[in-house]
Amino acid sequence: MQEQSGQYNEQAVATEIKRWSALRLQMLEKHPFWGYLLLQMKILPAPQLPKLACTDTLRHIWLNPHRTMSLSNAELGFVLANEICHQVFANLERRGSRDPRRWNVACDYAVNATLMQMCAAEKKRLMRATYKMPAGGLYKRRFENMLVEVIYENLKPDDIPACEEQEVEVVLSADGEILETRLKVIDHAGGIDLHLPLTLSRQQQELLHRRLKQSITVAKQQGGRGYVPGKLLKKLAVTEESKRPWPYILQLLANGVLSSDEYTLSPPHRRYWEEGFVLPTRLKDKLRQIVVAVDTSGSMSMESLKQALAEIKALSPLVEEVWVIVADAAVQQVINFQQLDKFLQQGELSGGGGTDHICVFDYIAQQNWQPELFIGISDLESTFPELPPPYPVLWLTPRVAAEAPWGKVIVMSEF
Repeated sequence: MQEQSGQYNEQAVATEIKRWSALRLQMLEKHPFWGYLLLQMKILPAPQLPKLACTDTLRHIWLNPHRTMSLSNAELGFVLANEICHQVFANLERRGSRDPRRWNVACDYAVNATLMQMCAAEKKRLMRATYKMPAGGLYKRRFENMLVEVIYENLKPDDIPACEEQEVEVVLSADGEILETRLKVIDHAGGIDLHLPLTLSRQQQELLHRRLKQSITVAKQQGGRGYVPGKLLKKLAVTEESKRPWPYILQLLANGVLSSDEYTLSPPHRRYWEEGFVLPTRLKDKLRQIVVAVDTSGSMSMESLKQALAEIKALSPLVEEVWVIVADAAVQQVINFQQLDKFLQQGELSGGGGTDHICVFDYIAQQNWQPELFIGISDLESTFPELPPPYPVLWLTPRVAAEAPWGKVIVMSEF
């Protein structure tokens, strides 16, 4: 892959980056728990990275394409899972005053032990594991199901790779900006990645915790397919969340509407089917505008309306601009993005008459809005326009037997 000039072939690097994208969707298909977490991350090239990978555990994974070229698909998939697993442990936030190098080694043992359990479970069930740990990874079976703190205390001298502790300077970029000009990282040796000395705010830690809960929900929605580290999550006090995993739902339902650096499952890229991959379509981190229509007709129960408010609240951080239309047979209220928090706190909805969604879509047309997604929360006992609007439509309904003339219908109780 290396030219005589010492420079790597640009086409080969571009091909490698496409392979990362293909493996992302392979993981979502085979192991939804891990694939959902990976969907939240941008994978960026870092040609000067002295290891295979590193992550900020929140939004970015950096890979060195020159180094990942030497890995098989199974090994590269393991590296991606390794970086995701740092989200699960949120390792740096729990280090405290412990020795940084010893802690980094303990983190690698904890992460790799979790992933080796995933490989073993898959091999037992399917006779073949999708992923394989690359050479140099730190793994000892006795560390399985142990938290990093416990591994740290039980490390023996021969568990720690022999090397001189050294600091390396890493330059990483994200969204066109340098993350930090001189990021000094302790190279703990023996691992397949570098652990960045980046701290998370309390809000970011809570975001990771919610993301883990949502990933459990996603795995259950996929019929329990793939491996979920249940014992570990229990020790980390991560429990299943009852809220709908809106990031996942939006990424899967707004297909083909956007174009950026996030991914959705469709349409698949045929070129990679023969290799067992599905190359993703790109999506934005956030949708720009969503219109939510809440049906306050007499046929909607107060419990359903309260649930509707909870859905809007869960949805609002994921969209740049949210408009809420409260309507029965006529539009009763229109709440803009700036008023949304106050509206949600009040928890009061106007209406109570019949239902007519024609007035809702007429209002959207009159405002010249072009939302990237329309969400209607309704029992669907309504009147609808004859033709669907020129944007994606999702209906959330409390009724199993509910039908709509067009759009995707999801029953709230089935989540």
